[in-house]
Amino acid sequence: MPSSLQVAPFILAEAAISFLGFGMQPPTAAWGSLLETGEQYFWSAPWLITFPGLALLRTALAANLTGDLLRDLFDPRLRGVQGAAEA
Repeated sequence: MPSSLQVAPFILAEAAISFLGFGMQPPTAAWGSLLETGEQYFWSAPWLITFPGLALLRTALAANLTGDLLRDLFDPRLRGVQGAAEA
């Protein structure tokens, strides 16, 4: 399950690359390009950055928590530790 824990850093890396302008080009939507486009309207329309940023945060957190859950369920090394803690 280590690969499932690497999904969130890849999502954030793609967002950072496209925020800097080196990722997918418009009209293809990307997290970073949405944030970069909304940056110029930060003071007049802050929701253009807030909602894509929160969606990015929520997606990365969900991927990370899913990876943790899968690791906890399927890692045989953790089964003995949990059983000892319950006893």
